[in-house]
Amino acid sequence: MQNAEATAKGTVKNAEAMAQAKVIDSKAEMERQNLFARAEADRIRVTAEADAERMKNEGAILKQNPLLINKIIAEKLSDKLQIMMVPSDGKFFFANDVLKSMNMANRGSEAEQAEGEK
Repeated sequence: MQNAEATAKGTVKNAEAMAQAKVIDSKAEMERQNLFARAEADRIRVTAEADAERMKNEGAILKQNPLLINKIIAEKLSDKLQIMMVPSDGKFFFANDVLKSMNMANRGSEAEQAEGEK
């Protein structure tokens, strides 16, 4: 009988020890997740602050040089579009004649297509 009681007490103690170990493990896991969450929040905060500072600096530069906006847009679109920059007055620029003739040719082909569809 004593042997059975000792075995039962040992089993109960082992079960209690395992339960305590699970509680400790779950607390450690919760703390680990909290640390990761705080680290991610800090990373986001630092990135946002750096982005805000960069945008503030870019805003000041663009305020001083507004023509940079055209350059930035052209750079961002450069892989999608072909852009030709010409002087704003367009005098003595051979591409004006080329562009005008292309525009007239396009209008002519559009008119032909419209007549063909009727």
